[in-house]
Amino acid sequence: MKKSEKLVMLFDESCHLCTAAAELVGVLDWRHRLHCLPFQAPGVPQAYGLTVAQCERAVWAIVNGSRVFVPLANVLVLLVAGEASGAG
Repeated sequence: MKKSEKLVMLFDESCHLCTAAAELVGVLDWRHRLHCLPFQAPGVPQAYGLTVAQCERAVWAIVNGSRVFVPLANVLVLLVAGEASGAG
């Protein structure tokens, strides 16, 4: 992940595990590159070209406008890879 790239993660705030994971990822993101948003917030899925149904099935990561369905562990990998590559 390049230094200027921001990663947006859409998660399910009604899921306690998802909310805890989003909070943990936020704490680990000391470079402030990640923005976690609950997909239940008004207009959030639509703002990223997704439907509520899609968001109910998966965590989504958006990097520079590209949407990717990802397991939450992969969000951490993206953050760590950016740091290890020197892009951070």
